[in-house]
Amino acid sequence: MRRLRDARRAKGWSQARLAAEAGVSRQLVAAAEAGRHEPGVSAALALARALGTEVEALFAPEPGLPVTPEGQVVPDGPVAVVQVGGTNVAVPLRHDQLLAGHPVDGYVGDGMLRSARRPVRRVLAVGCDPALGLLAGLAPPEEPVLWVRRPSATAAAAAAAGRTHLAVVHGPPGGIPDAPAAARIVRLGRVRVGLVHAHRRGRLTPGRLGRHPVVQRPAGSTAQAAFERWLGREGLPAPAGPRVDDHLSAARLVADGAAPAAVSSEAAAAVWGLPFEPIEEHELQAWVRVDLLAPGGSELPALLEAPAYGDRLRSLPGYAAVAP
Repeated sequence: MRRLRDARRAKGWSQARLAAEAGVSRQLVAAAEAGRHEPGVSAALALARALGTEVEALFAPEPGLPVTPEGQVVPDGPVAVVQVGGTNVAVPLRHDQLLAGHPVDGYVGDGMLRSARRPVRRVLAVGCDPALGLLAGLAPPEEPVLWVRRPSATAAAAAAAGRTHLAVVHGPPGGIPDAPAAARIVRLGRVRVGLVHAHRRGRLTPGRLGRHPVVQRPAGSTAQAAFERWLGREGLPAPAGPRVDDHLSAARLVADGAAPAAVSSEAAAAVWGLPFEPIEEHELQAWVRVDLLAPGGSELPALLEAPAYGDRLRSLPGYAAVAP
């Protein structure tokens, strides 16, 4: 909570000093200032007394700020906030991100952003391909990448609307939409999409697919569209199965034994050591909204275009260079 932090700093105190004056733990002070914990009545009174102010001045609900989502909506709950151009974009945090200690920048309630702290410098990247995971691992610590796992259509829409710094999209030749005029296009290579499966012996033929559930992708996913074209060619009915946003999550459900097959990519199959049946080959592109990156310059365009990134990406299973 910014008001607690500002009141402490106005007295020139450290978090440890405030904790000692109020008789609470330093961890409680740090969590309250970060918005991760709402102090109980006794702790809130003690903090207010130590700072010489009223509880309401520190902990009364803050006026909300309008939410700009990276997608269409932001459900109530904790979010990360990334500054994209002059807009603060809210990204819902999943349970696994919270348990892994991802910083919480604010909370959304009733369509408003509350208890928000000033966004740290991050690059927001939207897309479904594991290439974004490699990029996040290579990004400099002063400019970390927050990868939001969404289908290509969602990534393209976010880039067009100015709600992300980077979108990674893929599609068959001639099947990728036009990038926004302000975006720099980086052609990352070629990928194959198809079915990740658990049949360790032999190919996954249409006959072997049968009526088993298949982990699929949402509407707007180019891998899902490829799968549906394949079903049509083979004369197969649409199977049942859960839908997930990205290639890695789809393949992981097969690796965990939750389903015998999933619509995913060759690269994701390799991550989990699973067999793969290709359906289509797609081009993989990165769209960089250079106009929305942080003032003072960003290393993102240079990192994406550097031979080191492309060489490392294409050294992984499932990626190939774009034909000249």
